[in-house]
Amino acid sequence: MKEFTQRNAITATLFNLIINIVAPFIIFYKYEFINLKGETPTLVSILMPTVLISVFATTLATFVTMTKQRMAHKLEPTLDTHISWFSTALLTSIGLGLAFTGLCFGLLWLLQSSMANVQLPKLPALLISGVVGAFVAFISSFIAVNRARRIG
Repeated sequence: MKEFTQRNAITATLFNLIINIVAPFIIFYKYEFINLKGETPTLVSILMPTVLISVFATTLATFVTMTKQRMAHKLEPTLDTHISWFSTALLTSIGLGLAFTGLCFGLLWLLQSSMANVQLPKLPALLISGVVGAFVAFISSFIAVNRARRIG
């Protein structure tokens, strides 16, 4: 289980680091700057989807991978193939996604409230997106493993 947890966390972190730099780059390709607040694109418009999708996808992928390996008796504790787990996986993914997104939104709101508008060059903004996406994926992968372990 420890090996699975570590491998899963590393995979989620690296995958989300890459995807959360590439996807905003493609979406916001015509912009040179990302605003802290004010006119779009802002850090909110980059980070909210980053956090929500990273946490949701990581949690769901972790549940699916871990459950299938447990059912195939490749991971302990094994799991009966008749166990209903998908609704738990989906609800956990949605709940964690919304919780992390709400926390991120609150932190961004505090940042925006305490600072004047600044324009970040696109590269640093994309790196922030990648690092934030990787960080929340890393954390949610551990939460998902612990939650998926309780099924059965």
